[in-house]
Amino acid sequence: MREKRIRRALWLLFGTYAVLLLLLLFVRRPRAGHEYNLIPFATIRDYFLVMRMRNPWEASLRTYGWVNFLGNIFAFVPLGLFLPLLFRRQRNIWLFLLTVVLAVCAVELLQLWTRRGSLDVDDLILNVPGACLGWLAWWLWQTKKNHGNAS
Repeated sequence: MREKRIRRALWLLFGTYAVLLLLLLFVRRPRAGHEYNLIPFATIRDYFLVMRMRNPWEASLRTYGWVNFLGNIFAFVPLGLFLPLLFRRQRNIWLFLLTVVLAVCAVELLQLWTRRGSLDVDDLILNVPGACLGWLAWWLWQTKKNHGNAS
């Protein structure tokens, strides 16, 4: 009974996360044209350029760079936790990576298609490691839990 309640709570949290992520990624004004970046690390380079600015009047640009860089990573950490917790097959790192890459690519293509964001290869470069951080946290927790039970 306790495990069933935990599972229900996990699904509720996952649903809430998914809705918030979709709102973050898709609820914005449509763009006039199609914007995209297919050059790896071009956007990341721009983030680092503005993060290094030192003039006081450029503080908002520095903040923009940090928020976008770290946001693209940490927004997907929960996905890395939820997938292996809710789906046994996602405990296999290779299947997990394939799922995350396909999911991020689908989001990027939807953003381009709906004009509610931009297709950017750098989002894939940052989102996937973020999800992997979540998966690694799950794996470490599982390993510790299993070693604790063996003692």
